[in-house]
Amino acid sequence: MKNLLSLAMMGLTVIAFPVHANHKISGSIRLDVQAPFQPDSLPINLFLSRGRIDIKGDLAPDWTYKVRLDSPAMLNPTISPIALLPVAKVTWHTPDSISLNFGLDTPNYSQADTENQTYIDRSLGVLDDSIGNKLGINANHVFNKTFGYSFGVWRCVARPDIADHSFSAVPLENDDGSIEVADVDSAVATGQTLAVTLGKITNRFAIGGRLNYVLANTPVFKWGAGIGLQSLDVIVPTSVYDPNNFVSTFNKRIALTGDTSFGYKRLCVNTAAHYFNYARDHAVSSPLSALTSGSNGFQHKNYAMSGYIEILGLLVGEKYDIDPSVGVVNKVIYAPNAGALEIALRVGAERYHNFAAANFVKNAFSSVPYTYTKNIGYNAVALAAGIDDSFAVGYSGYTIHATYYMNKNILFKTECYDNKTHLRTASNWTTLETEQGLRLRSEFNF
Repeated sequence: MKNLLSLAMMGLTVIAFPVHANHKISGSIRLDVQAPFQPDSLPINLFLSRGRIDIKGDLAPDWTYKVRLDSPAMLNPTISPIALLPVAKVTWHTPDSISLNFGLDTPNYSQADTENQTYIDRSLGVLDDSIGNKLGINANHVFNKTFGYSFGVWRCVARPDIADHSFSAVPLENDDGSIEVADVDSAVATGQTLAVTLGKITNRFAIGGRLNYVLANTPVFKWGAGIGLQSLDVIVPTSVYDPNNFVSTFNKRIALTGDTSFGYKRLCVNTAAHYFNYARDHAVSSPLSALTSGSNGFQHKNYAMSGYIEILGLLVGEKYDIDPSVGVVNKVIYAPNAGALEIALRVGAERYHNFAAANFVKNAFSSVPYTYTKNIGYNAVALAAGIDDSFAVGYSGYTIHATYYMNKNILFKTECYDNKTHLRTASNWTTLETEQGLRLRSEFNF
């Protein structure tokens, strides 16, 4: 379905070019240097982190299109890059200025989704999760450059390709291609062996969106705030079982976020909090009444929460401006003939409990009290004996940034980071990993 839609979108683009005059091609090329200090076993890498092309324009009166092609970050030069299609949509601009988008696209959700050129890596303090292949419909609107909303529904049947990388031992999903997944009809553990029965392949859908409001927009002071919600079927269902054969199966996740953004002349402060919870599927899990002493099937407290604060300042540049469509101060106004020089500090922390913790670190560390296994159509987590509700993973740290905007087309970034992953079992915290290093990026936009 995704491939058919991609071809259809490209076809519409080709047909539209000779018919309508308003078309635009833009894009960017990024070159990255990654120099990790810890773990010290990791190499220094120089690589092309992204090549992007955006094609957009008119299809008909009140109808526009946008197609985005991305190449993934390539750490291994022997592997040929594969172009990804993260966005391919047509938009109907209604008479009352509502934008209805059809295709590969998702609605706005959080401040962290908005464009901000300061950061090389803005994942710290953000609860990020796979959301599917993004095929769906969403609506966007802004009233009087003050109140905005973005809501939609999309399909999330397959593991997406993640065009990113990490030096952490904590793995990111990076499956080759996509696999169809099924519902879990039943999951039964017998003698520390899990037997899963899968149902028919089904369409999995997610709904979500964002509300945002510009509370102030004066020449010197900007202030915006937003809230977001997502309810989605997990990409791959997961069943968790323990030595006492208690089974918990997870098929759905609810996520919430709230953020606020301030800008005063050449100073900007952004902060946000995130929460999500994996819902236990009672129909295909052992009943709570069957729980025996010492068992723990992750039957509750399967949630995660996080937050961050970032302080940005312009050493060179006119001021910061707000984007009313998302309620975030994320625009840098350059000084005439001087560009802009920006520095920033970002501090964030994340806490994952029970299944959320297991799903975060998977089998990345030998000290985790479970075994995480990928199977066709589902994942399985085998718990060790004695695991209790104190099981959690913490991830925290800070990053220091400097960005030089030579002009609207060329910029250079540097980023120093210090992050740590911690594990809690039996109420005791231990450090699993320390990540320290330097990232450099040069970017050309056209």
